[in-house]
Amino acid sequence: MRTAVHTRRIINPILGSKLTGTAGKVTFGLLNAADETPEDIGNRGDAIIGRHKLFTIGRATYSLGKSDYVGVIVTDTEHAGRHNRVEGGDFSIRLSPTQQISATVLESQTGVSSSDSTHAVGSQFSYSYTSRRFAWSNQIEHYGRDFQMDTAFYNRTGFTSGWSYGEINFYPKEGSNFWLKRIHPFYFAKRGHDQVQDGSEDFLNTGIRFHFTRQGYLNIAHGQGHEPWIGRRFRVGADVNIYSSVQIFRWLSINGGFVKSRDIYYDKINPFQGRSKYNSFGFSFQPNQHFQQNVDYSTTRFNRASNGERIYTVTIVNTQTTYQFDKHFRLRLLEQFDSSQHRLLTDFLAMYEVVPGTVFHAGYGSLYEKQSAPADPLVPNDFKPRYMTVSRGLFFKASYLHRF
Repeated sequence: MRTAVHTRRIINPILGSKLTGTAGKVTFGLLNAADETPEDIGNRGDAIIGRHKLFTIGRATYSLGKSDYVGVIVTDTEHAGRHNRVEGGDFSIRLSPTQQISATVLESQTGVSSSDSTHAVGSQFSYSYTSRRFAWSNQIEHYGRDFQMDTAFYNRTGFTSGWSYGEINFYPKEGSNFWLKRIHPFYFAKRGHDQVQDGSEDFLNTGIRFHFTRQGYLNIAHGQGHEPWIGRRFRVGADVNIYSSVQIFRWLSINGGFVKSRDIYYDKINPFQGRSKYNSFGFSFQPNQHFQQNVDYSTTRFNRASNGERIYTVTIVNTQTTYQFDKHFRLRLLEQFDSSQHRLLTDFLAMYEVVPGTVFHAGYGSLYEKQSAPADPLVPNDFKPRYMTVSRGLFFKASYLHRF
């Protein structure tokens, strides 16, 4: 399940803190906001309230010294009679310069009334050890199937799992100008149970990473595991996973990757085992302090594992062009091409910063889609689909900072 909040109108933000020394410091905050949510539940009487959602968030922490703390959080959303309330606490304690533990427990209540509300718990506990030679992190987490938190973003619910990550660092010819700076083999292991898909999951990824001069980086890894989907268990993991990047010159850096993996075709009626290949390439070109050009290209090819049938091919191209006239004025152009949806998205932004905090923005965005051939017998056979503008947007924004 995915959820995100886009607040448009802040009604009553109140922030405050109370200081009582390094340890014993209490910080707290309260936020009320109204959001015009796209989830239109409907009208009530003559007042249209279906698109108005009210958010309230309260957070308090108590410092135990340095980076250690305990905290509580309470959130509430109200939307056309529906409510979502979450309360819980967390803590983070550094046991030593190399060891740290943290935990979080949240309980959610969602429904129209208290009698038909669903309750669920989300929790996690983690331990990490970090030194110059070793790094080791572990986490156990559980999210109930009915857990919901409107004010947060999370990928999934209805699962219990634990994972572990570890690496060992080696430093060849430490203190010299040798081109190889660091080597660290690593592993990542995960195991759990998915209540929604009714099955167990496991995954093991092992590999080695190299760090070179000129910000050079090379990752080589292999992964294998299983994932449930619609009551079935499929194989997942990359047979080969390679990624590398390097700053060749001061004005040019390049990166690229290749992945060959086992994947799932996530269909609710007829899922099947697939295999995919992913290729990527990108560069950043900056010949001077004013101009910079970034380009990223990636292609994914997905085939049916049983007979090699090509299911789809997706190509994504992202570009970012920036020109800095001086310390005040900058122009930026973003472009994204998606071959699967035959879309081209453009976003142009001009920014003028008078002083830090006082900024004027002007922007223009457009979306182009490839025109499909109409189902009309009068359309000539040589009809060629073209890209046409389907939406445009123009905006202005100004912010002013006054220092007391």
